[in-house]
Amino acid sequence: LNNDSSSLSPIGTFWFAWVPDVYGYDLLPSTPSSIGTPDGWSAYTTGGDSYYYPDGYGIQFYANGAGLAPGSSIDFQFTSVDSPAVLAATSPYFGLAADSSYIYSTYAQSDPGALVSPQLSAVPEPSALSLLAAAGAALLFLGNRQQLRKFQPVAAKIGPEHDVH
Repeated sequence: LNNDSSSLSPIGTFWFAWVPDVYGYDLLPSTPSSIGTPDGWSAYTTGGDSYYYPDGYGIQFYANGAGLAPGSSIDFQFTSVDSPAVLAATSPYFGLAADSSYIYSTYAQSDPGALVSPQLSAVPEPSALSLLAAAGAALLFLGNRQQLRKFQPVAAKIGPEHDVH
């Protein structure tokens, strides 16, 4: 999230995959399995009920202090079974992009807010990275063993009976 340097106020709430109406529309197809917040921020998952209408999920990130100052940027993270392409597509609940989001200068709905479309990026899971590293190490090991085998027949020919003085 980037608060442009020309902005006149901080950002105190970033409500991802949510747009206001009387009750608010939660737009994510699936609930996030984990949420990562930067220092000084908290978050919680919203939605997941169908009390008023079929509902998805949203994530409300909010500052515990002054918020994101003009000219500053910050990263928010969450883990989802949904790909970035699914999140950028139309929500299965409403005719809006699932990543449609609102920002407010302080707490949610403290001002008219602004509709934003965040830029999403997929980050490999740590388990996927460790699996990739293990596969790379195994390939290096097997490659080195094949190199050693090339030299073994030559080493076998040089023995005590062929000792050179």
